[in-house]
Amino acid sequence: MAIPVYCMPGMAASSRIFQYIEWPEEYEVHLLDWDEPLPKESFAAYAARIAQQITAPNPILVGVSLGGVLVQQIATLLPAYRGVVLISCIKSAEELPRWMRWSKWLRLHHLLPLEWLASFEIWKHTKRYKKLYSKYIGLASPHYLAWCARELLDWQFPVILPEKCIHIQGDKDIVFPEKNIRDCIRIHNGTHIMILSRFRWFREHFFPLIERFSS
Repeated sequence: MAIPVYCMPGMAASSRIFQYIEWPEEYEVHLLDWDEPLPKESFAAYAARIAQQITAPNPILVGVSLGGVLVQQIATLLPAYRGVVLISCIKSAEELPRWMRWSKWLRLHHLLPLEWLASFEIWKHTKRYKKLYSKYIGLASPHYLAWCARELLDWQFPVILPEKCIHIQGDKDIVFPEKNIRDCIRIHNGTHIMILSRFRWFREHFFPLIERFSS
């Protein structure tokens, strides 16, 4: 019987970011995507809503960046799961970069007009967006982006048992710097988008890593 795997992309990304991973036939892969948050919906409530799409028993959950944060929350809602794989992600508030921790402490994410700031979509005018992001962008409404920022900084991280968690982090990640991350597999020259830029590494090393969740 195939092993179910559910993959969640990062903030504003679509499930197309997983397209370069060539899954062996023993895995049954389900690609998830972000949905527009409901008004005043909490991160926990949102996770419960997305978790309704996880119908196969005892799955492996894979999440990139904020998608990894989300699958950690989803794991607490499932009756059973094989393991959680985090890519370019964090496991606790202590692993946030310093500027995010200060923003959290000062509550800037509640004081600043995040929806208004997100509406400018400055990132769409970068060369990287034109070359790469436009192909892999998913939901990116101002409401959604502001919600993501607030919920990430307010989130109470659940504890995932080490034997149930694999954390893969690049040493050139500027969003969640690797120096703040504990207990992870470090990827040389891996950036925050290494699921795309280092896809050959994932083709070679990813499946031997998750074999421990297959039994």
